[in-house]
Amino acid sequence: MVYAGGKELIFFDFDSSLTDLLPPSFPQELSEQLRDPLLDIGYQLSELHTALSPEEENRNHLILLFSLKLTPTAADTQYTIQTNLVKVNVSEGRQRSQSSSFISLSFGLSELSTVKTVLSRKIIENLRTHYVCHLRVHSSPQGVRIRSGSGLEGVTPLEWIVPVGIFTIEGKHKGYEPINHTIEISEPGVHTCYLQLRKRPFYQSRMMIPGAALLLTSAVCFFSERYYFDNYHDLRKNELDKNSPLLEESYRRAKNFGYMGITSLVLSAVSFSLSFKF
Repeated sequence: MVYAGGKELIFFDFDSSLTDLLPPSFPQELSEQLRDPLLDIGYQLSELHTALSPEEENRNHLILLFSLKLTPTAADTQYTIQTNLVKVNVSEGRQRSQSSSFISLSFGLSELSTVKTVLSRKIIENLRTHYVCHLRVHSSPQGVRIRSGSGLEGVTPLEWIVPVGIFTIEGKHKGYEPINHTIEISEPGVHTCYLQLRKRPFYQSRMMIPGAALLLTSAVCFFSERYYFDNYHDLRKNELDKNSPLLEESYRRAKNFGYMGITSLVLSAVSFSLSFKF
């Protein structure tokens, strides 16, 4: 789906039969009359030739196609305006699947001033019946901040009027883990979504693992320090030469392992402190 300002785009296109036979202002006036009612049911009207990104062009879109037929009669020429709602792939420029929804409205030129209102109402009713649903979102706990992939926002419990299709929502609440949920709505009507949020733990396990590893490292370092210090003292008792390289090496290793143990212990404490959430 392509969204603009929290609404799904729906395109419109007027066949040359309509633009050639009716006043030039008719297409613009009809599209303006449709714009606000479509926004109320989750659609934003846009011209078919509006520039789209390559990614958007490869998706299916709803398009309102308007055409006009003439039926000469003894009294007057009868006009019949037809509206097809189809799904097309914009980049390929061909119809993919035509819906069963079809609007046909006959009128005379004297009725042109009212036909726009009647036609726009029928189009909105048609979309509301076949392509729009009521989505209710409940959660435990209540008061979850919900944001949809199309930009809609609200706090549970809430109800939105949205187009039929795939709908993604994200929920956030203080003290709870964020939740992402995808809803596939295949038909109009009332649909209910229930979100169960999990309480956020008071610790982060990913920070405890390095903390435990550093704690183990510090224990090994302190054990090694103790070993080399004991070795150093034993050598001092038994070695006649107080400047023996063995004495110096044992002392140096003992001091190095001591420094490493203290460093590892400090880093372990930092890691454990960061694992808790305040």
